[in-house]
Amino acid sequence: MPPVHVENAFPAIVTKQEFRRAAHLLGSRTPRNVHPRRIASPYLLSGLLKCEACGRALSASESGRGRYTYYVCHSLLNRGKGTCETPRLSAKRFGRLIVEQIREHMLTESNMRDLVRLVNEEMDSVIAGEHERQRPAQYGLTLPIPARSVLFDRDAGWDLIEAQVCQRGIQTVPELPCLFGREVEGLPCP
Repeated sequence: MPPVHVENAFPAIVTKQEFRRAAHLLGSRTPRNVHPRRIASPYLLSGLLKCEACGRALSASESGRGRYTYYVCHSLLNRGKGTCETPRLSAKRFGRLIVEQIREHMLTESNMRDLVRLVNEEMDSVIAGEHERQRPAQYGLTLPIPARSVLFDRDAGWDLIEAQVCQRGIQTVPELPCLFGREVEGLPCP
């Protein structure tokens, strides 16, 4: 049988507005449950290492009253000795080794040059796209874009501009024939 709820069965001690405000304040003070993997770890490799022997994750474990930190296989932590042969790895030495490997193999001069080149190419394409998007506005022309459109149809865009040019009686606009990378009426693109 469902519970019975009777509105205003007893005189109210506080108003509804006061009740809502108090509930809101209590809710704002309640600690939030955060998934353990989202909590920032002071250990560089937390959650990234896997045991080579058994495939389980390695996690940081402290000993010596927090003076020493090791990466230890979860099998060893959860099931005890004899479950995994992987020794404890010093977090400090292992972290240094990983940073050294990254410097040697990833942060090389050629990789940095390639990265700079890729970033420059991406920036150039973004700038070129922005220039193309702004060109119709230079001539007071507008391109209505349907709400559901995902890709701009260059031919349809050209037709819209051509129609506006004819309506406004614009005679010559030097760059307009090449607005979308097409020749128009035999005028070559510069």
